[in-house]
Amino acid sequence: MTIPATVASTERIFSKLKLVKNYLRSAMSQTRLVDLARLNIESSIARQVDFYGGIRNFSNKNTVPANSSYGN
Repeated sequence: MTIPATVASTERIFSKLKLVKNYLRSAMSQTRLVDLARLNIESSIARQVDFYGGIRNFSNKNTVPANSSYGN
């Protein structure tokens, strides 16, 4: 991370950050907001969940065999 040389460049950075955050807030669905709030509220439980194991299981179930003709 670099340190801005002037106050004006710092203000521009925070201005852009504010624009990005506002965009993300407006683009986010209500369902996603509720899910994120639930994860934050139940953070102690969420830390115990093995997300990587779930991702591995999902990817293993949804892979295309190497000898298949998918996409050819």
